Amino acid sequence: MASDREPASNPDANADDPIGLDEIETYLRCPRQYQYEHRQAIYTRTTRDAIDRRTGLYRDVVTSALERCDGGDDATLRETAMESLQERLDASTEADSRLATARHRRYDEASIRNAVANYVDEYGRAHAEGALAIDGTYAYSAGGYTFACPVDCCLTDGGTYEVARFVTTLDGIVWENPYSDPVADYRDREGFYPRQVGSVLRAYATIHAVAAAHGIDVHNVRYRYYAIAQETYPDYEDDGQAPRSGPQVVADRRDVTDACWDAGGACDDVLAEAAGRIVDEDWEPAADRWDDVVARSCRRCKYQSMCLDYINEEVQF
Repeated sequence: MASDREPASNPDANADDPIGLDEIETYLRCPRQYQYEHRQAIYTRTTRDAIDRRTGLYRDVVTSALERCDGGDDATLRETAMESLQERLDASTEADSRLATARHRRYDEASIRNAVANYVDEYGRAHAEGALAIDGTYAYSAGGYTFACPVDCCLTDGGTYEVARFVTTLDGIVWENPYSDPVADYRDREGFYPRQVGSVLRAYATIHAVAAAHGIDVHNVRYRYYAIAQETYPDYEDDGQAPRSGPQVVADRRDVTDACWDAGGACDDVLAEAAGRIVDEDWEPAADRWDDVVARSCRRCKYQSMCLDYINEEVQF
């Protein structure tokens, strides 16, 4: 990768504690969940946590490989990615790994290796050659608040710019060309799809932050989520017996740029409102949103067993 890559911009030095977009995403789902996760940092071990850890692993491995790979050829990038992955697997001390059987660990690690290899083969070289910034943080301001916008990879082909965000699956990310505007619906209390809204807000803020930092028009920047392991399944022989070459992993990606422009100023409104409540330490679920939270957020929440709001809801007669 070229050595004259531009560094990612830092959050505004004059801003007090820029708010992370992951904080906004959690707060939109439920203020109480935000309190438990980001302020009290209560540890849990759920399926959602496992997915988050896997996403962190993919993100670390891919960004490290892109950063460390001086050449853009596929063989070098693949070797660098595998070395980075092995380092992290060797250092892993997760409880889930200790409790799993040796056979399960081998299968799981094979899935991870295949996922990383597929990413390298399909997207790696283009990302490595065009990278302007890798694993950096940009800043965006709205409504008097500053937001920290992490970027896994910002790249260009000389004509257009792209922000790449690495995830495990596209679960919860807004669809391309949606028929409705989830951000405006959320703001106007007409709909409650907080995870989709969060994915649009992240893209919207980051596109503007990247455009400002690199002096380009915002409409010349696209934002794509890359799902490293969108689908994973065993590769069995025709007779249904032992696998031939290990788990098959299928990657996918989703461009959410159009959803950002469909939402427009509603993004700034929702960002500023959530930021204001976070700064004011308002963790009480809004009364006019409580039914929505119970219907969509509580059922996936890892803090159900300790949340008095949820418990009181369940025991009402």
